[in-house]
Amino acid sequence: MVFFRVPAMASGSHADELNAFLASHPLATVDRQWVEDGVNSFWAVCCTVPGEVKAAADAVQPSRTAPRNAIDYQQVLSPGHFSRFAGLRAWRKQVAKAENVQAYAIFTNEQLADIAQLESPDRVALSAVDGVGEKRMERYANAVLAVLGELDA
Repeated sequence: MVFFRVPAMASGSHADELNAFLASHPLATVDRQWVEDGVNSFWAVCCTVPGEVKAAADAVQPSRTAPRNAIDYQQVLSPGHFSRFAGLRAWRKQVAKAENVQAYAIFTNEQLADIAQLESPDRVALSAVDGVGEKRMERYANAVLAVLGELDA
């Protein structure tokens, strides 16, 4: 971010400096604020270039794409189980979009990983996965078992 102060009652040199900066940089944002102080009034201008916007946002808040304790399931699961996990995630994404809900409301990644590791997937094994209760069984058990059947075929 680059800040400029353009006095209201001064010569054009401050404005020229701002204009030169604006002409030579691709900008993401320009924020301006009028500061009233009688004869000392001025425009405060903050210019942010595209790369600085992401860096500033990352500095202010943690990344939402990689939670603090994120698990890399490709590292944790065997290749066969990860393939099932990826297929289940693709199915979950479609269902979440169709139902207009967050994907984790269908099943969490942890639950999908547990389901992907089931040796003999059936309704009993699926209901034994932590967090898979009656409602999830009613809504999604048949579809999950069908997806696993397709993935294992």
